[in-house]
Amino acid sequence: MARLRMIALLLPTLAYAGPDEYRDLVKQVIQNMVATGQTMSAYSYVRKVDRKELNSNGKVKAEVHNVTEHCTIDGVNFAILRQRDGKPVNNPPCTKANPTIQKKLTELQRTSIADREKARKLAAESNDWLKEVHLALDCSKTGEEAVGGKNAIWLSCEPHPGYSASNMRAKMLEKIRAKLLVDPVDAQMIRTDAEIFEPISVAWGVAAKIAQGTRFHLERQKLPDGSWVNQSQDVSFAARVLLKNISQEEHTQLSDFRRP
Repeated sequence: MARLRMIALLLPTLAYAGPDEYRDLVKQVIQNMVATGQTMSAYSYVRKVDRKELNSNGKVKAEVHNVTEHCTIDGVNFAILRQRDGKPVNNPPCTKANPTIQKKLTELQRTSIADREKARKLAAESNDWLKEVHLALDCSKTGEEAVGGKNAIWLSCEPHPGYSASNMRAKMLEKIRAKLLVDPVDAQMIRTDAEIFEPISVAWGVAAKIAQGTRFHLERQKLPDGSWVNQSQDVSFAARVLLKNISQEEHTQLSDFRRP
């Protein structure tokens, strides 16, 4: 389930490739998107998630509303629950003095250098499929929009005719259409709307099929210090995992970015 959600959350960042005149820009945009996680680790921030689980008739059968505080300590990312379904949760601050954080850091110190390197390598390899994005999708300019006193460009993206994914992860690039708002000076994505137009079969350790009509909306912002971070995301997806149907809507909002 967590892995499927990760797929869904990643998909909005896939829609940047295009015709030859935009391929270099799109390639740089993807590289900058991959680097966002590292950029955000320099800040503490608040993350609010509102998730609805739907039944086969599209009616809400369960809801989750959580607020977490995020921080990075000694290179490790932590999330401390602050609210659960609108009710405050009395957890210690997201600092090194937090007993839970202390325990985790101690456990990591006992991990061998080889195991740490293995984990780092696996994390890096999980993004390898993004290297195909600028080849997988064709984008054409459809307009401009003023954002923060600069002209951003709108790109409309479709799968490149004849593109064949080199691995299972990249295969989803064959079934995505998107509209993307890009800052061409910073080579950063500002906003995107993407949609799956045909079902996608995946097997990332678990057999699953993401349904046609799965949609994604992602917005990013430039902080006063010049860093780009994710601001909000909406995901509406349906999938079949093994023999179970899953349908969810999720809204994520990030705020209160500040350096420690």
